[in-house]
Amino acid sequence: MNTETDSPVDAAILARLLETQTAVLDALFHANEPTDAVLRHHHVTPQQFARWMNDLDFNQRLQTRCRILSRTREIQIQLGAERAAQVLRDVCLGTAEPKALVHKACLDLIKLARDLDARSRLARQRRHPRERDRVLAKRSTKSAASFSDQLDPNVARDLASEIE
Repeated sequence: MNTETDSPVDAAILARLLETQTAVLDALFHANEPTDAVLRHHHVTPQQFARWMNDLDFNQRLQTRCRILSRTREIQIQLGAERAAQVLRDVCLGTAEPKALVHKACLDLIKLARDLDARSRLARQRRHPRERDRVLAKRSTKSAASFSDQLDPNVARDLASEIE
């Protein structure tokens, strides 16, 4: 915004608009209400919201919020998985009472954390394809080398003769 050419009225409208946009974003992420209810509450029309979505600044703030919430959720899942592992350890050691529902919930939470790790690794590999190719090449070389290293030469000869 060029303050020399913009009037104080325009600056006030822009500030109020930014406050409204921020309030709407806060409500969308923290209220348990549908989008249309949030927009009605803040007196924003669907057309105005559509214009906001096309606005680069608004869209960047929205994407930043999404990334923050996603990372927060990942951290909460990881912490929950650690706590679930502690509960399962306590059950195994006999210091906690085993309950089928708690046991299943702990296992599900640990599985979710592992799935989340795998998805984030996959996303990183998609963002950096050269790194993915390097990792895959390293894995295939390592697995082939480790397999042949573990195999006794006599056993390898016998297996080769059986295949022929």
